[in-house]
Amino acid sequence: MDQPWYIYFTPQGDVALKETIANSYFTSELNTQFTIQQNTPKGFLKNMLTVNLHQNSGRGIINNIEDTIAQRITTPIRQVSNQFRWITPIGKQLISLYSLVHYDELPHQLDISPGPFAEILNSGMAFSFLQQQFGQKHLNTHHYAELTKGWKKWTITPRVGLNTTAQQTESVAIIDRDYKPAIAQNNIQANYTKPYAKASLIYKIPRVDINLTLPVHAHFFNLKDEVKNNEKKENFITFDPNVYANYTLNVFWRLTAAGTWQNSFTNFNQIFTGLVADNYRSIRINNLPIAQSQAGIASIGLFFRNPIKSVFSHLNYQYSHTKSPFMAANQINPDGSREMIILPIENVAQSHTIQLKASKYVSNIKTTFAAGADMGVSQSNQVLTQQITRSTNRYIKPNAKINTRIGTVAAFDYVFDYTLSTN
Repeated sequence: MDQPWYIYFTPQGDVALKETIANSYFTSELNTQFTIQQNTPKGFLKNMLTVNLHQNSGRGIINNIEDTIAQRITTPIRQVSNQFRWITPIGKQLISLYSLVHYDELPHQLDISPGPFAEILNSGMAFSFLQQQFGQKHLNTHHYAELTKGWKKWTITPRVGLNTTAQQTESVAIIDRDYKPAIAQNNIQANYTKPYAKASLIYKIPRVDINLTLPVHAHFFNLKDEVKNNEKKENFITFDPNVYANYTLNVFWRLTAAGTWQNSFTNFNQIFTGLVADNYRSIRINNLPIAQSQAGIASIGLFFRNPIKSVFSHLNYQYSHTKSPFMAANQINPDGSREMIILPIENVAQSHTIQLKASKYVSNIKTTFAAGADMGVSQSNQVLTQQITRSTNRYIKPNAKINTRIGTVAAFDYVFDYTLSTN
């Protein structure tokens, strides 16, 4: 007997899968941009209107011991955005106004035959065809005004701004082009408002640069589920400071250090309380809470630069500590399908990463040689056979690159990447 390609170990027993997959993908794009720009001693003005249309699709055939499964997906993307920036000097100060308005639509559709997830969607009765419709509309805006003022060795830039997001998520699963199970429907209205104020301070003296940012954000969330007929509201105040320092040791060497504290929240794009099929083997509910995650990041770097000999190198170390209020786990069903479940269990993750890179340009052959490596170790909690366990991941990624220019008409690049990881 041949060894199956996939084996899932579950508390109820092992699930073994052996299948072949043949996929084809098709992409067409139309991108348009209109820009108006004016740059005079009295000020700078730029307005940019962008329209992007993507028509992506794919189809696939999956063969396993029991079935031949056909899939077809269409994932069009329609985007339009307008970005405005105006900067004018007033005395020795600069006044800046910024405005961004972005709208997009993502009306996706997935067809699967024969229909999967019969136990979940159709009370165990087999069916021949599933059509999963999933659509999202987003309206995002960002507006701010800021003032830049110099004072002795300081540059101070206060800013006040407003971010808003309005999103609608709708989905429905249709069985045999007729039946729409109630557990696989979504209609969610989400609104997010973030007024903020921050001060950026830059301190410069010979050999030393220090950048300090002190932002305060207010977060207002409103999530309304039309299908479940419920509404969630949450409010938060966050302080997200970061600092960056650069110290020039001499002509060739400089040392950097940075630290930041970040607050992030559940992405509205990922919240839906009705079942959604991702493919023939994955169906999920993302009934996520509006939750706050926190991360602290610190790094230190050493840089070498010799432009005369065309030699450049750097060594950088970074440590991060992240705390999330929930965990996601995959539940494997007897037919091999996966269901994502959310557990209200705090997850703490830590990581250490080191990046090393060096390059040399050889002028007589017009070639740049570069080599380096990324190394890291991270730890986090995960759910394994219904138990919470600590997971450790280690990796090393050596890499090299050769870039050669042949006059002005041709170039040759060779890139080598290798990854070794353990869990």
